[in-house]
Amino acid sequence: MISSLPNRPLYEQEADTLTEEGPIDLVAPGSPESVQEDEGGTQRIHDLLIFIDETVAALAYTDEEHGWTLIAKETDENDDTYELAHDQLLEYRGYDGLDRKEALKRAVIKLYGLPEEAIEANPEELASLGEE
Repeated sequence: MISSLPNRPLYEQEADTLTEEGPIDLVAPGSPESVQEDEGGTQRIHDLLIFIDETVAALAYTDEEHGWTLIAKETDENDDTYELAHDQLLEYRGYDGLDRKEALKRAVIKLYGLPEEAIEANPEELASLGEE
């Protein structure tokens, strides 16, 4: 999977297409800091949470020499795979003080340009904002 990623941060459209082929169910940036503008003002994704069945992987783009790095790959029957992988990604990037749920919401809002009041929405409401 990692070897198929380009050796650079992803464009939003590239991240979206990861779910179109193969077993990937969901791809999301890990925190607001995961989404950064490049020199041309285009948003690029530097950290990914990838959900495949009961497994969650956390990937981080490091640099041109090392490319994408697997930070965590968690599979657990106790339904805490997301928390384990996301916490490891936040720790790797030095974002220990961020609340996991808040970090994910803010990252999605930043990436997709949703209104700031969407931060108060629950996940179902967030999903419906993109459908309007």
